[in-house]
Amino acid sequence: MRLFPSFCLAATLSIALPFGCKGASTRHLRSDGVVQNSLAAGAGGGETAYLNVSSRQLAAWRLDFLNAAQAARNLMQNALVSQEPSPEEQQCEIQREFAAKPSKCPMGNNLIPDAKMHTYLKDFEKVWTDFKAQLPGPTCCMGINHQFAIYATIRELEPAVIIESGVAAGRGTWLLRYAAGPKVPIFSLDPGDPVANYGPQKGWKDSNPQTRYFTAGNFLDLAMVRWDVHIPDPAVRSRTLVLLDDHQSSQVRLKMLRSWGFRHVFYEDNYPFGVATSADKYTCPKLGASLPRTFTKFLSGDAYSPNTVCAPVPAGTTSVLEKDRFGMKCKILTLPEHDENVVWFQQHLLSYFEFPAVWSRCKGLNRIPLLGSDLAALSVAGFPKPEDELWQYGHLFPVLMDLKPLSKELRPTLVNGESVMTSDEAEGYASALGNIAATYQDINNGTWSG
Repeated sequence: MRLFPSFCLAATLSIALPFGCKGASTRHLRSDGVVQNSLAAGAGGGETAYLNVSSRQLAAWRLDFLNAAQAARNLMQNALVSQEPSPEEQQCEIQREFAAKPSKCPMGNNLIPDAKMHTYLKDFEKVWTDFKAQLPGPTCCMGINHQFAIYATIRELEPAVIIESGVAAGRGTWLLRYAAGPKVPIFSLDPGDPVANYGPQKGWKDSNPQTRYFTAGNFLDLAMVRWDVHIPDPAVRSRTLVLLDDHQSSQVRLKMLRSWGFRHVFYEDNYPFGVATSADKYTCPKLGASLPRTFTKFLSGDAYSPNTVCAPVPAGTTSVLEKDRFGMKCKILTLPEHDENVVWFQQHLLSYFEFPAVWSRCKGLNRIPLLGSDLAALSVAGFPKPEDELWQYGHLFPVLMDLKPLSKELRPTLVNGESVMTSDEAEGYASALGNIAATYQDINNGTWSG
């Protein structure tokens, strides 16, 4: 009996590398969070040695990714200027779709008690004041409800490292750095550059050397990064916060992140079922006429969200539209296939916590905002009036999830008829590397968008 995969251990890794033992100098994080140079193990030590993808192919894919990201943001921004229904009422319609509880995922729904949330919210008043002082003028691209949810997440977790997938104008990065302090390493990933794409007045980039950007010409999707190289200590990865504002399938993302040993995942655009699965005219182009385009509202969805999995399927539903990659890659799931995803969430999540709204005056909501609906509460807190807030206090109940850790316990299994020893952690690592290869293969074949 032997160990699987065959061992070729780097000094900074605790599990085997199936690619061999080539080394290359690269930057990574020590267990104490300091960025340093070290020997990276694996195929060439970095993210560029896969499947012979040419620089031209990679550049074309980055441009396609950027265009998809900008198209998604433009659709949301266009809804803000529509007159009927008003932008605020559009947000209210979406909030009414959320049930009182995500009943399919009952674990940890009360992770952060209301009293603690109110403490964080009181502290957030100064954050908002400093945010407006340091970044004056029209804001972008996240509303105050979601900004508070991110701030509360960092206060609650005190993460060792932060990974931000989806940067836009960089104002979220500002919030991360403000809340986490100067010493926490941040990895920011986006196909665009926040300043180049949004201008020097609206865009912001962190000058702190503890922030590393995978953006523009250096962009890599979250699933393509060798996280064993950049965060080599599994214990640090388990204390890393991953923020997903990248319009990808939650099911796909969570499986990939767990294979790396990440546990804490914040999913921002947590669309309710009816929005996430919208049969609109913008997404799922390759389904063509096989998908009747019956959804006509301004705000449509482009990703299979956690709430879609964790909330009850609406009565009369016969299938579920799973969207991935900005809604460019789509699949119509049968109800049993959708239920398999529900079961995966139930079996692999320790907690599932959807953040309440700070404030809303929408009628008929199933969940009460922290500050209720009185306009006077906004004035006392120093928060803007609805007409002056980017999304008129729209809210998608962003969710913080804690994934179950991968077991390190060795167990026997059969590989090609031979009895070998493996573990969930080792198999997860092999899966993570396989995800990288599969993504590059999609780029090589021109099938990334389905």
